[in-house]
Amino acid sequence: MSKRSKPSSKSITTFAFVAVILLLIVIVTDIQGGKKAYGKSSSAMGASVFLTLCGGDEKVADAMIEAVKHLDSDCLSPTIQGSDVFNLNANSGQPLKVNAETADVLKKAVEISKKSDFTLNIALGQLIRLWGIDGDNPRVPSAEEIEAALNTADMSRIFIDGNTASIGAGQLIDLGAVGKGAACDIAAETAKRLGVKAASISVGGSVTFVGQKSVSGLKSLFGGSELLWSVGIRDPFGSVNDTFASVKVGPVSISTSGNYEKYFEENGVRYHHIFDPKTGYPSDSGLVSVTVFSDSGLLSDALSTVAFVLGYEKSLPILKEYSAEAVFVFPDKTVRVTDGIKESITITDSEFTLI
Repeated sequence: MSKRSKPSSKSITTFAFVAVILLLIVIVTDIQGGKKAYGKSSSAMGASVFLTLCGGDEKVADAMIEAVKHLDSDCLSPTIQGSDVFNLNANSGQPLKVNAETADVLKKAVEISKKSDFTLNIALGQLIRLWGIDGDNPRVPSAEEIEAALNTADMSRIFIDGNTASIGAGQLIDLGAVGKGAACDIAAETAKRLGVKAASISVGGSVTFVGQKSVSGLKSLFGGSELLWSVGIRDPFGSVNDTFASVKVGPVSISTSGNYEKYFEENGVRYHHIFDPKTGYPSDSGLVSVTVFSDSGLLSDALSTVAFVLGYEKSLPILKEYSAEAVFVFPDKTVRVTDGIKESITITDSEFTLI
């Protein structure tokens, strides 16, 4: 038996968007007519946080980072004692008062879960703990163990009423599929409130671009005078700084889910961290990665997971439902994209083929 644990995405994402951020600094400088942009990095949610601000300073950046850290330590962390999610898991079956931000994230996650036929399932905490892919000793559980864990993952047992929430007795919730996107959202809201004209925000594998103008729909993000940013899409077969394509966008949120992020190998089989809630095993939809573009960080984060689990054909209706765009990468390095992004993507690595 051979077993190897891939370095956690918590370490991988420290460098995953460095090349992109350096490019963004140049772009933001151009937007300001040669004025230097302000950049700052920190860490939260077990990941690196990168900010590049146009029309902001250290105080603004600090406020944005503080907002992200509040969302982590006070609201969504399953491991920080005293956070809302930690408390809900420790007191499953009991209604608890939670922060407004927590209630909002839970409501949105439940809505997306229902619309995706529960492909997004935030009640998989027992299953995630069972596999242990985030830890030092991942393993393949028995079929009986998986069935028992799935029996606790009924999303209908999660209730939110105002700022009161409860989960089913014995349940564990995990918001890893939406948390970093939600962190981008709260940082972007803080930036706009404090007068930032343009910014890039990266929390782990989720990125949000704040632009100079307000846009009403995603289509305007892929053409015309709104274009502000050029972003590289990670090569899922390469190292952390390798990209295979670039996309020009306006204000938008971007998240990627892939089988290369966190995994272990046993007897020659790779087991990654994105689970199919219907089987309890890592998803096997025929994809290597999916990158989703949306007007919400939480939504792009959630939909990248949903699309990865459902696969290309089955995910198209829900992407359309939320006016989101996506880039799908297959094991043979072929690439498919949704219609709204076709004119904006450029394949930069000749090993990949857009079909």
